[in-house]
Amino acid sequence: RQVRVSFILDEIAKQEKVVVDDKALETRIEELARQTNQTIDKVREHYTDEDRRDSLREQLKYEKVIEILRGMVKAN
Repeated sequence: RQVRVSFILDEIAKQEKVVVDDKALETRIEELARQTNQTIDKVREHYTDEDRRDSLREQLKYEKVIEILRGMVKAN
């Protein structure tokens, strides 16, 4: 089920041209640092691993898609 949801969210992201730029990624890293009481450099270091960075980018993309869907529901 989760895989199916991922495919659907990916398709919506593609249709809506959702992209997660480096600025959004950096903003999330700063948020995570505040939430976990760690330094930004320590959190940034954690995300130097490409797989972790891609995972965070994917999470942000899905959040943007869900925001789009919520906006569509509210509009109707």
